[in-house]
Amino acid sequence: MITKQTELLGNGSWYEKLADSKTNFLDKVYDLLTDSHHTSLTNNNEQKMSHNKKVILHVGGEDVRMRIPMLTILSSNNFNVGAIGCEDYEAFERTDIPYFNYTLHRWLTPFADEASKKELIGIFKNVEPDLIHLFDTKPGVLTPKVAKQSGVKYVVRTVTGMGYVFSSNSVIAQLLKPFYRMAQKRAIAYTDVVIFQNEDDKAYFEKYKLVPAEKSKLVRSSGLNVEDFLKNKPNETEVVKIRKQLHAGENDVVVTMVARLVKDKGVLEFLKTAKQLSQYSNIKFVLVGPLGSEGKQAIEKKTIEYYAQYVNYIGSVSNVVKVLAASDMFVLPTYYREGLPRILLEAGALGLPLITTDMPGCRDVVKDGWNGYLVPTRDSNALANAVKKLSDNKELREEMGAKNPIFIKNNFSLSQVSSAYMDIYNKLLNKL
Repeated sequence: MITKQTELLGNGSWYEKLADSKTNFLDKVYDLLTDSHHTSLTNNNEQKMSHNKKVILHVGGEDVRMRIPMLTILSSNNFNVGAIGCEDYEAFERTDIPYFNYTLHRWLTPFADEASKKELIGIFKNVEPDLIHLFDTKPGVLTPKVAKQSGVKYVVRTVTGMGYVFSSNSVIAQLLKPFYRMAQKRAIAYTDVVIFQNEDDKAYFEKYKLVPAEKSKLVRSSGLNVEDFLKNKPNETEVVKIRKQLHAGENDVVVTMVARLVKDKGVLEFLKTAKQLSQYSNIKFVLVGPLGSEGKQAIEKKTIEYYAQYVNYIGSVSNVVKVLAASDMFVLPTYYREGLPRILLEAGALGLPLITTDMPGCRDVVKDGWNGYLVPTRDSNALANAVKKLSDNKELREEMGAKNPIFIKNNFSLSQVSSAYMDIYNKLLNKL
């Protein structure tokens, strides 16, 4: 079924001719791989930031607002911080963090990034940051060279996964891998420290000599402020109400997935699993997240409607903690190469057992058979078996889930990640 969002749950919202020399070839590939569609710059923070403290800018894309908690901690530790992104200003209007807007297209399109580069150059020359920290694939490849050319002293980058090229089995994706490596190596030449969120990505970059060992660091995840996240956890009475809205009774088992509705997040596998287990009326499948807009990767609305008798799709919610708190297990059958899925940390922090795929980042969070299960990618049968196993054993669910809050807090907390970042920043800035 497709359920309307209720007030309690909250409402949500990539040739031109290449020169013969190897150097020019690499330059062109780098430039082409970092081209994208753009529009004009709008900026509410054209004034220069004060240089009484070291100036650090976090540079991202359409979700740079996710850096606000980290930037708040940095500010309280005597850093002068700001953010650059391509989303609107709304999230930053409630903070004292200067926000600079530029335009960026997430896909690769020919000859279209020059305006975006010029926007970034303008911001860097105006603000004169001592250090910038890059997040997301496109900004991470696009920005290092122009930053150094604009006088930025130090460039730090977090590799938040390896994206579509390493998530797809298509011929195009396989052909793009050598160009991906070229672009990454070229960008890293202008980068001082490269942070990886999981062991697999770090090992890949080192295996192909994309990053020198002295530049390579491991900091697991972007960090979760567990205490802040749990502030919105509903009480037992509210949980009962939410479960009723999800059409789940006291003895039912709620199996929840939260993700953008795109194929490489494993949404189709989740839907198929729900259909496969539909004979068990006590297992209630809940799907949360916005419909995707990524072309062929997007799950069509008609597909969701086809599975509506097996899965309760509730769309986006503003307070995902409420749905998770009313769930009995969390499922993420992703095969997208992201750094480390934040949603696994959030579900784990709430004490849910986790079922996810044996993928980089995911296996950093889930230890198979200990706090959940790891299943093969694109395998709805294996997923169904894992869901059924946990559904049949409440004691096992509770035992696995009880391990997660402490495990998440001890290994992926925002305080740990911020301390690691500040250590990296200080080692660079002390050279000034």
